[in-house]
Amino acid sequence: MEKPQSKTECQSCGGRLYEQAGYYHDESRRYAQYECEKCKRTTRIRVDKSIMEYCPTIERISMEVLKEGSSNPRRYVDDSIRDMMFFCSNPKCTKPPIVMDSYLYKMIEQKQTHSEVWEACDGFEPSPKWRKKTPCNQLFKITVDIVFKNNEASKGRK
Repeated sequence: MEKPQSKTECQSCGGRLYEQAGYYHDESRRYAQYECEKCKRTTRIRVDKSIMEYCPTIERISMEVLKEGSSNPRRYVDDSIRDMMFFCSNPKCTKPPIVMDSYLYKMIEQKQTHSEVWEACDGFEPSPKWRKKTPCNQLFKITVDIVFKNNEASKGRK
């Protein structure tokens, strides 16, 4: 697991960091951008957490994402599963994330161990001058399996 980076002190010069507007993302992580008051360097700091960090009752979790029309699913396990995941593979799409937190928290609350759902990409393909927005509408079959920690032993001790 990555060591958390300070959101107040620059790693280069020790100066004070200030958060800039907006978030950036890669395939499955969100970053906030900070600028140092002293050296003016910009730093990206990961701001999301894995589902395993949010919910200590999970022993193992796995997710499989299959794009409609594809035969090779992407697989994610444990710490690689985040509250926002980026599945869209359309290079012209604006790629908003599919927000997984409410879906996963609902599963955890109901102690569901298996779930399958179809989700559509909410992104769009903009025209060259952004006058027209064509929906992306890629479909993804998302399968989630959760193994919860056995709390029976801890209940017996109380």
